[in-house]
Amino acid sequence: MQRRILLKSQLNAIFKYIDNGRLNHNDFIWIYEQSSFEWDLEVPKLVHQPTMYYFKFDKKGKDLVSEYFPNEVGLIYTIVWPYWEPQFNDFIMWIDILSNELTTPNLWESCLNASRIFVAKPDIDNELFKIDEQKYISDKLIDIENFLIEKMNLSAENISFIKNKINYLAERSKHLGKKDWLNIVVAVSLQIAFNIALSSEAAKEFFKLVGSVFSHFWGGPIFLP
Repeated sequence: MQRRILLKSQLNAIFKYIDNGRLNHNDFIWIYEQSSFEWDLEVPKLVHQPTMYYFKFDKKGKDLVSEYFPNEVGLIYTIVWPYWEPQFNDFIMWIDILSNELTTPNLWESCLNASRIFVAKPDIDNELFKIDEQKYISDKLIDIENFLIEKMNLSAENISFIKNKINYLAERSKHLGKKDWLNIVVAVSLQIAFNIALSSEAAKEFFKLVGSVFSHFWGGPIFLP
């Protein structure tokens, strides 16, 4: 069985672009597997182990073949090139897609986390908050705002968005009953998590913080562990 061997210069270019994508080299592994086009040829395949996404440097006769996933079309993608440079450009595209995939929050998972965390007790009353309770809410909302700003590397636009939403919650606590206000808290918390692109773990931590600081208004914790 023959093998396609990448040159050191090609391997170094691959290594450097993983740096450019701000990905961890230790998450990748090189393997050899049979070519999809030649029965007596093994070709190198770079696998991102946490996701099992991959880029395969295949070969078909004198041509080079890129096979990779994920990609913009959502299927295993193959394209034939006559020489190295366009195949390396395919690899660059794949790294960019992979990097974006890893940093984009999973909105469905975040929403599921929120539904598990914000579990209101069925007998919550809808009386208005007292003045001292409104002051407590205002103070805790500032703590939540500071948590988000300190934890995330946020743009000025995102910080402004958070401040507006926090001010909105503080203002609504003066006019809404406890049960109605909880519904607003859940909706606004989801909006914040989505708009500032919190990761699944960061979103879960954020939701738990929100749930815990206001839990006593509803007779105990409103989140699941």
